[in-house]
Amino acid sequence: MSEELGRAAGTSPADAPYSFGGPWSPSDVELGRRAARKARLRKNAIVATLSTLLVLGTLAIIIVTSPGWKSLSQTFFAWAYGLEVLPKIILGFTTNIILTVVQLFYKASYLSEN
Repeated sequence: MSEELGRAAGTSPADAPYSFGGPWSPSDVELGRRAARKARLRKNAIVATLSTLLVLGTLAIIIVTSPGWKSLSQTFFAWAYGLEVLPKIILGFTTNIILTVVQLFYKASYLSEN
């Protein structure tokens, strides 16, 4: 079948009986477009990086200089307090998972009926 249509098996595009003026190379216009696209992508990446750093830096400064930072750092980042409340966190997470599974089964049964 492949011998009936198109190029014979084992031949490459370079073996074609016609030529379009030699091997393909992009035009000057296409090279200019590629350069402009590359410059635009580089500029976008720099702007995104700088804006991310600015936002995160501003948030860090606001959080660290806020009035409640001292008590937050002593309770939230304390291992002893974290271990004390860990069972409550696990219980809440397990409850959320169970409710999600129940809701999914309910929705699946409701959709299968309709």
